[in-house]
Amino acid sequence: MSSGVNQACVKDTTAAGAANCSTPQQNYKYIESHIFVLNSMLDAWQMGSIFQPGCSSPTKCNATQITELDSYQHDFFTAISGFGTYRKAGNGAFLYNCILHCGEQDTDGFNQIALPGSTPATATATATGGVDRQSRTVMQEALSTWWESDGGDSAAAHTYVEGCSLDGPEACNPTCPGVTLTDWGAGALSEQ
Repeated sequence: MSSGVNQACVKDTTAAGAANCSTPQQNYKYIESHIFVLNSMLDAWQMGSIFQPGCSSPTKCNATQITELDSYQHDFFTAISGFGTYRKAGNGAFLYNCILHCGEQDTDGFNQIALPGSTPATATATATGGVDRQSRTVMQEALSTWWESDGGDSAAAHTYVEGCSLDGPEACNPTCPGVTLTDWGAGALSEQ
């Protein structure tokens, strides 16, 4: 195992062994090349196979389960944004909260999911202090803009993060395709 993972991680004694260096939490912080992360903070596979909130979609979750999903999304963001890699010049991210797994590999997800702002730095503020949801960048556009950049931009210039939480059963991002955990092969979930 130790020869197939990032060697900087293997040498770091805080990683607690080479086997841990295969996890995203350990590997991400050692990546030196430019990277653009595309991921749902409420990944359907994680929800169905690891977290198991007890409901198959927000429309079938009770208030406690919605709070747990929001907390999971917050913890995901806190973990990824806590690494220097997240802020390293030349890097970027598109972190959304649609309940999907590999949404970037699905035509609907890649060409439909959008986050506020034409770029994160120029998102239009509304009178209430929120972000103008009419001005959105689709995942495909965000990735293309990053890919075509010279690699010298700040990470913030290419980082898009979902700003809303689930407010009950309704998706806060209207561009999310209508997918449930069971649609993505998640394990058996008890409906409540």
